[in-house]
Amino acid sequence: METILLFDYDGVIVDSMPLVLELLQTLAPKYGLDMIKTQQDVENLFDKNVYESLQELGLDDQKLNHFKEKLGVKLLLLQSHLNPFPNIKESLEKISTDNRMIMITSNLSFVTNHFLKKHKLNFFEKVLGAEVSKSKVEKILNVKQENPDAKLYYIGDTTGDIYEGKKAKIKTVGVTWGYHSKSRIKKANPNHIVNNPKELVKLFT
Repeated sequence: METILLFDYDGVIVDSMPLVLELLQTLAPKYGLDMIKTQQDVENLFDKNVYESLQELGLDDQKLNHFKEKLGVKLLLLQSHLNPFPNIKESLEKISTDNRMIMITSNLSFVTNHFLKKHKLNFFEKVLGAEVSKSKVEKILNVKQENPDAKLYYIGDTTGDIYEGKKAKIKTVGVTWGYHSKSRIKKANPNHIVNNPKELVKLFT
């Protein structure tokens, strides 16, 4: 049976929390989101789908789309401040020899693709970003429908990632080097937990 690995981007491939925190602290008050001040506040947004969390804090669809685009542009402009996690490139290269890989992210595709190209992380068939759908469940189900005989895994770093993978009825892998701690990830009960990229290699090769 063919295996397709669906990867999250922020917190799995790229160490983006410090920059995202800085940008949200600057942008959030302009959208009436004065309650987003600390890293803990940002982490809390990812206990579920981040866009659902922002809507619950008061952003309607129009403001949410504008906020998403504004954040994406700033992330693109400041990508020189971002780096892949240690050992992730080597691990992805090894994993890609035996598995198909697709990126499913809450970030925007053009931001993600730019980073992947810059760092020569060309292991993914495609990137399905927030402009495709804000719902990771919807994007996972689309891949599932296109590949009905494949075994799918979603690899993420937040409880929200794990819950969305479960809603789509696929296997989930929680990584512990991203936005959420190991103890927090465990609460979502993923099928597997890995503590470093090399453990991903052991799991999928």
